[in-house]
Formats: sequence, C-alpha cells, structure tokens
Amino acid sequence: MYKTVIIVAILIVFSLPFVSFDSYYDEKEIRFGMSGPFSGTLHSIGDELMLGIGAYFKHTNEQGGVYDRTIRMITKDDKYEPKMTKENALELIKKERVFAFLGFVGSPTSKVALDVVNQYNIPFIGAFSGAAFLRETPRNPLVLNGRTSYKEEIRSLIEYFVVDQNRSRIAVFYQNDSFGRSGLIDVKCALEEKNLSQVAEGSYKRNTLSVGNALYEISQNKPEVIIMVGSTYPTAEFIRKKSKRCRVRNSLFCWLKTATFCLG
Repeated sequence: MYKTVIIVAILIVFSLPFVSFDSYYDEKEIRFGMSGPFSGTLHSIGDELMLGIGAYFKHTNEQGGVYDRTIRMITKDDKYEPKMTKENALELIKKERVFAFLGFVGSPTSKVALDVVNQYNIPFIGAFSGAAFLRETPRNPLVLNGRTSYKEEIRSLIEYFVVDQNRSRIAVFYQNDSFGRSGLIDVKCALEEKNLSQVAEGSYKRNTLSVGNALYEISQNKPEVIIMVGSTYPTAEFIRKKSKRCRVRNSLFCWLKTATFCLG
C-alpha cells in the first residue's frame, strides 16, 4: 500500500515542470517532511515506515533522482502527541522548506497537521490514518490518502461478524481521542444498519496503559466480539489482562489498525 503512495508522491514531483503553483518549488533538492512517533509506544510504526520510504528514495536517487534533483526525507519525532506534531509541521515548512508532507502517523496528529496543510497550501501525502476528516466531500486537493477509511473497514468487520459469524453482542475498546472516538461512532453506525447496538464500550487515555476500567466496563456485559480502536501496547495490555476475566475469556478480539483477530 505505502509503496504505491511513495510512487504517487514521486509522480507528483515529476509533474513539477508542468504544474503552476502559487509558490514555485525551485530548491536544488526536493525535500519531503514527516512528523511521526520515532520514540514512545508507537516508534515501531514510524521506524518501519521510514525503512520503506528510505529504501525507495535511495533507489530513485541512484537512478538520477527527479529531473536531476535528489529527493530527501526529513523526519521529526512527535511521540504521537498532536502538540508536537503541529510544532514539527511548522518547522518543516519554515525552516526545512519541504515540498510536501509524507507519511504522518495517526489520526489526532494528522488532524492538527491538516490545519497547517490548509494554511500553507502544502501537499499531505499518505497519512497513516483512515480518519473521516481526510476524506471529506468536497475532496481536499492537497490530501492524497494511502489507505481506505476506518468507516469502510469497520463496516466490513461488522458485516463479517454479524452476517458470516452470527455474532451480535459487540463491544468497543477505544482510545479516548479523535481517532478512537471516530472509530466508536463508525461502529455504532455500522451496527445500526444491522438494527443492533453495541453491548458495552470502554476507553483509555492515549499513550498510557490504563486499560483496567475499560476492561471492567466491557466484561460486565459478556461480549462475543470486542473491536479495539487503539494503538499497539494498550490493545496488547487489554488482551493480556482479559485472560484474568472469565466473562470475556471466550470473546473474539479485533484490532482495527491491522484487522488482526485474537480468540481468547
């Protein structure tokens, strides 16, 4: 998926001589900027994205670059915190003079970055997010998505569990921010289409492992399926702790980020 996004980003750069911009990009090298989690609980996602981007950029430069200009990625660590993302985005534009943003990680971080994108008229390519605000109608010409929306993923998951697996008792474990709450809303909408509602919900604070209260709230209602809209470590902690709760021991867990299923 992200190889395709990188290729499209390169094609956008190749179109530079034929496109009229408000501010023509005439730097000797073409710089892309990325703010991502290069430390903290989500660092593995940022690291893996950069491995792929770095490899393809290296390949392109070895082939002569883009119209004799090399391409380079400049990264800033935001620890998956929106406040730091906004600071990084502004620095990438004002100090590093990047041509476009590429591969921002997360919905709450992309949300604040989008304000900067619209203010400075800079392309926003391949964000690691399926959030609805990146897919609003009319389409934002500055935004190029590299994955499907959370809404479509969740609709497909509900279709599978309710129709194919005949499971109707569905709960939601979510991250208490714009990412998690949008997923919760999408689950509710998808269930309403099936004349159902979620049996329970529980949340945790971003960048923490405080999942105990959510597990308690959900376990009281004996769900058959728990859809988890969160990041790696909290969802893993949730599954680990569930083994001590007999009321959710036979639940099917689905992590939205990767559509991974675990039967506990």
